[in-house]
Amino acid sequence: MSERGAEPTRAEGTSPGVAPTTLDTPPPSSRAWFWAIWTLGLTMTTLFAVVVAGSHPPGVMPDVWLVATVAFTWLCMDWSSSRLLPRPTPLFLLTFACLSGIGVLTGVLMEASALDTLRSAAGIPLQAVVMGLGTQVTRRAMKLGEPALLPDAAPWRRAWAGWAPHEAIDLVPLSAGAVLSALFSLLVGSVPGVDLWSLQGFENVQWISHVVVVTVVGGSATLIIFSTWTPADLDQPWTRVIGVWLASVSLLLWVHSTGAVTMAWLQVIPTIIIALTCRVWVTALFSLLLGAVSVTLSPRLNSIEGRPGPVPLSTVMDLMVAALILVALTLAFLNRRRDDLMDDLRVERARTSRHLQVMETVFEAMQEGIVVVGENLTMRFHNSAAVELLGRPFPAERGGDWTAHFGLSTLDGRPVGDRDLFEVEHLVLPTPAGRRVLRQRTLRLSDQADDGVMVVLVDVTEQHQRMDELSGFAGVVAHDLRAPLTSLEGWLEMAHDSLQDGEGDDALVMLGRARSSNRRMRQIIDDWLNYTVQRQGTLHEIVFDLVDPVNAVVSQMAENGPHRFSIEVPHRVEADLATVRQVLANLVGNASKFSRPDTIPEIALRSHRTEPGWIRVDVEDRGIGLPTGQEEAIFDEYRRGTGPATAVEGFGLGLALCKRVVERHGGTIWARTNQHGGTTVSFTLPAAGAGPEGALASGAPASTPAPARRVLT
Repeated sequence: MSERGAEPTRAEGTSPGVAPTTLDTPPPSSRAWFWAIWTLGLTMTTLFAVVVAGSHPPGVMPDVWLVATVAFTWLCMDWSSSRLLPRPTPLFLLTFACLSGIGVLTGVLMEASALDTLRSAAGIPLQAVVMGLGTQVTRRAMKLGEPALLPDAAPWRRAWAGWAPHEAIDLVPLSAGAVLSALFSLLVGSVPGVDLWSLQGFENVQWISHVVVVTVVGGSATLIIFSTWTPADLDQPWTRVIGVWLASVSLLLWVHSTGAVTMAWLQVIPTIIIALTCRVWVTALFSLLLGAVSVTLSPRLNSIEGRPGPVPLSTVMDLMVAALILVALTLAFLNRRRDDLMDDLRVERARTSRHLQVMETVFEAMQEGIVVVGENLTMRFHNSAAVELLGRPFPAERGGDWTAHFGLSTLDGRPVGDRDLFEVEHLVLPTPAGRRVLRQRTLRLSDQADDGVMVVLVDVTEQHQRMDELSGFAGVVAHDLRAPLTSLEGWLEMAHDSLQDGEGDDALVMLGRARSSNRRMRQIIDDWLNYTVQRQGTLHEIVFDLVDPVNAVVSQMAENGPHRFSIEVPHRVEADLATVRQVLANLVGNASKFSRPDTIPEIALRSHRTEPGWIRVDVEDRGIGLPTGQEEAIFDEYRRGTGPATAVEGFGLGLALCKRVVERHGGTIWARTNQHGGTTVSFTLPAAGAGPEGALASGAPASTPAPARRVLT
């Protein structure tokens, strides 16, 4: 059963005497308890002195001398364990005076001389002080840290918690202090007639063993009980504790009555049972009651009359009982530490499990493909994004060349092996639609080689295609701009020479041609700017009649020369007016540019309601038509026509811009060769009434459809 929360633990990294315990005034709720415990200490000390002193004349060692135990724990109620010497507070001085009075009472009851009575009055409280001082000095010599005191307990309980042993090692300073206090009592004669010079050697040993047993066992047990007990500890198996204690008392009585000291080792069994199954304070209470029975219920063994052997039997029993109790407390401390470590392990395991779950969630949620390989580059695990990027599951067997399993290669087509992962930046994955380009990074998981390597895969197919397109775009731009720039520079030089020669009419012709070259460069730049804006701009959808942008485009086209237009667009759409006008301008412009040589361009614009919510617009010409198989390719960026279309100036962005605009409206665009041998480009737009504005407009009277008309400009 874990001790966590029931007993204080030692504060790590602290040293004795660094942070004194503040024994502030206890709150009213605990003040009554404090004075009750203090009065109990006074009563028990006086009672022990009266009972023991009244039954022994001066010069005869008492069978039981428990005054030392009670005196030490009594003084500790106002003696901070962080201070080497006690502070002379009123409470401490009062307790010290009461102990001196008990010493006087002891001398009077034992009819001792005035000197022995005076020595008893000074020796009893000083013996307790010596034990505390010896404990403190030993603790500092052993460099034991200050225990973490009970933060929510009353001040007197916090003081006792500082003195109480919290680890097995804490029993050593208490034992050292008890030995020093026993020697001190013999030197000063705390008990009338019992001193170092009036007793024989084995009697001095017996006295020291008595004091050490009752002080260490009784003192440490009392401190543990009062400083660590909480109401929550009532859930202990008290029936088992009482049963084991009665069995232990029966065994001790049998050993004491028969003198079979060698059988006392059987007491180990019940003490181990209690130490391993109960809390530390329960073990301390068990030890305290067991020690009291051992030293009080066998006067024959505790008597110092006679000398049955080299070592008094009572001393053997004292040491045997003390050893058993110390072993029990040590086991209880170790058992508590084990439970604490197990609790910490469970908490850490739960925390690790949560962290692992979080990491797995993050790992699976990552858009990048992650493949973790071992030291020999065999695959350990991967996330679902890696499977999605690579197009099929990883091989069932973890070993083997997994890059070969997916057919990965470099950009130049060279197969990639696992060892190439550290050298190649881009991987090419064959797919049914072509190929997929993956950028990969390799990151070592730690500085330990056997932890493996993490391979991060990112799909850069679009970016790679974009780079190829940009490379092509740069070449096209350089080519298309070089010609008009060269022409512009040549015509300007010729105009300059003509003006110098006085040929003004020729200069005007050449300046006109230079202006035409400049217009071409401007058209190239405008096409690129329009395409960029339409890729990133925002649509402003309104309801309008298709005839409005059609008329605007037709009127603008009339400035470039004669055309024949057939217009039949009676429908209304809900779209972005500016971008729709741009689409119509590009399609009509292409129909005009790709007309047959030496003919007037004939262009028809018609609209149809093909399916609910959509309007189809057809732009039909009678030009040179489409090359077979190029119906979809003409909408790619920077794509120029083939065959006769190569003779027509262009930048390759017009139809790509149209596709982008239509798709942003949710529609589709396509091209085909018509019955006249020319090209028909069709695209769809949302019909009026499909959106919020269209719904409002549908309630208004519809505009009168424009009749079909043929326009010659």
